[in-house]
This record gives sequence, C-alpha cells and structure tokens, in this order.
Amino acid sequence: MGINLKFQVSINRTCPGEKLPQGDPRHPEYHGAFHPELHTPESFLAAIQQGKAFCAELLTGDCGREHHGLKWCCKERRDRGDPAHCGRPDRYRVSWHFLSSQVLALDVDGGNLSVEDLMEDRFIARYATFIYPTISWTPENQKWRVVFILTEAITDAQVYRNSATALLDRYETTDQ
Repeated sequence: MGINLKFQVSINRTCPGEKLPQGDPRHPEYHGAFHPELHTPESFLAAIQQGKAFCAELLTGDCGREHHGLKWCCKERRDRGDPAHCGRPDRYRVSWHFLSSQVLALDVDGGNLSVEDLMEDRFIARYATFIYPTISWTPENQKWRVVFILTEAITDAQVYRNSATALLDRYETTDQ
C-alpha cells in the first residue's frame, strides 16, 4: 500500500465497541448513522480499534427516490415495494445508497483459526491490509476480520457485490 493512500469509507460512531442484539430498539438509528470520512489505512485501523463500525461509502444526498431523507416513511408504501419510495434516511446502509468502496473485508467466523493460520494463506498474506479480532472474538471461538484496501475505489454497486462475492467464495470459513 502506498504510504499516501487516502480513501473514503463510511464510519459509524454510535455504539462503539458494542454488538447490538437482534431486536435492539437502536437498530434503525444505528443503521442510519454511517458517515463518509476520508481515511488512510492507519487512521481507518485506529477508528476500528476504537470500536467504530464501517461500510462502503454511502450517498449523503438525495438518492432520487420519493421521500428520500425522511426519518422513516410510510410502511405501507415500503411493503408494497413501490420503486419510487426510498423508505430510508440519508446515510442508511442499504444498496441504493452505495456510492463507492475501496475496502473489501472477510469475516472469518468459522474454523477457530489463528492469525498465523490466516497468514499461511498466500492470498491473505500478499493482499490483506490488516487483520483484527471482531467484537465477538473469544479465546474459545476466535473470529477475525480480514481487511483488503484496494488501490482504486469500486463505484458500481454490482461490481462491488460481484467482487465481495468472489472473495467470499474463495473462503469457506467466512461469514457469507
């Protein structure tokens, strides 16, 4: 990685270091709190070490759909699948808010592998930018995130989805 590499990634600064359980009433607010930030690999890792969540860079402006940006829109229109209805506020982690990503990541939740085991993989050893333990990590059940920072951002949601799928397909012990 070039020492001067800078890239956009959306960071969530709410609930740092917390894994929200299913049904937690803070989920809607949490998923709508991803803000694009400019990072270097080092500053990105520092944010992660502070317990911040991340995702692809998300659109912060109007996605072009009716009702965009309202806190939550009418459930009936959303349930009908109205294609003109966004149904999500700005910065909400949803595919039509995807802007770009220069980061791909693997969640290694199975196999109880060590960092040394992961580094034995030639692809990971050569291309991973860093590996860190996830919030669910325990000595008995080691869970890791392997982060790859790309040299260029992917700006097409389908290309990003295909790239992420190809990476996931390479490793059976990852969270699919």
